[in-house]
Amino acid sequence: MVAPNTVVLEVDEETRAFYRSGQDPPLAIDLPKVAEEDLDRLSLLGRACAEETVEFKIYPGDGRDLSQVEYHAYALAPIISNNPIFACVLAPPRCLEHMLEQDGILVESCYFQACDGHDPQMLTHALSRWAKRQFPSLTPRIEVQIVS
Repeated sequence: MVAPNTVVLEVDEETRAFYRSGQDPPLAIDLPKVAEEDLDRLSLLGRACAEETVEFKIYPGDGRDLSQVEYHAYALAPIISNNPIFACVLAPPRCLEHMLEQDGILVESCYFQACDGHDPQMLTHALSRWAKRQFPSLTPRIEVQIVS
């Protein structure tokens, strides 16, 4: 499920890009580069995703009405880190549409994952898709807890 007025492009097997309908399609899509300061975070997340099950706490962002809220996902892996590890921002359809008004094009990355809605199953599916893209050889079971 994608927001109205949003076009989805399959960049590769696991990555999608989004832009607004009515806008010229991008001629090329640059995949976001991983910032050097995020390499340690991704290493910790890779170790967490190597476990059989990974628990994520998901916090709603603030500042907008609930239909447009994004979520911030943190992996809980006490054997790896005493602190929750930021995974990515999850953007349901209305949030994605709002983000596209500002950015023009969005590409899924280690920082960003589109999702189909607000319920736990949709957020779990989005995190599974994110984990598969980031760590293709790992297949953890994802459990989510939404914090209100």
